[in-house]
Amino acid sequence: MRNINLDVPGLRGTWTFDGQRSGIGSADFLLGYPSGAQLSNLAVVDQRLWMLSWFTQDDWKVTPKLTLNLGLRYDFATWPYEGADRMANFHPLTGQTFTPVNSPYGRGLIRSDKNNFAPRLGIAYQLTSNTVLRIGYGRFFMLFERAPTRVEPSFPGE
Repeated sequence: MRNINLDVPGLRGTWTFDGQRSGIGSADFLLGYPSGAQLSNLAVVDQRLWMLSWFTQDDWKVTPKLTLNLGLRYDFATWPYEGADRMANFHPLTGQTFTPVNSPYGRGLIRSDKNNFAPRLGIAYQLTSNTVLRIGYGRFFMLFERAPTRVEPSFPGE
């Protein structure tokens, strides 16, 4: 279980003007053509997720000079959920709203990816008594992570 304290990105919202309409970002601003907008929640969010990973490997000496290293890693993470279940998800095509109470996917409101099997392969070949050539391959999955920043709210009188 991993508890995450999220930063609040923009309490008053964020507007982005990148020049999609006029070719110049400041001109899009003056014309009132934003390319994106964001509105944040003023409440403190107690976001959590659950992660599981395992790894196994073995070395196989094919010849006195050639060694194979075979491995397999598995990574699983739930989608983040709010500790007090104060989260909702809206499906724009069906108009349906999901909450942790009625979601078919659990508290994270989205189906978790359960097929993150990542093979590893390594080959080591001894060219001479002082030189070994090594190559490797691995597939990797990025689980939910965030930038390592933390904002502590301060209140008058504390």
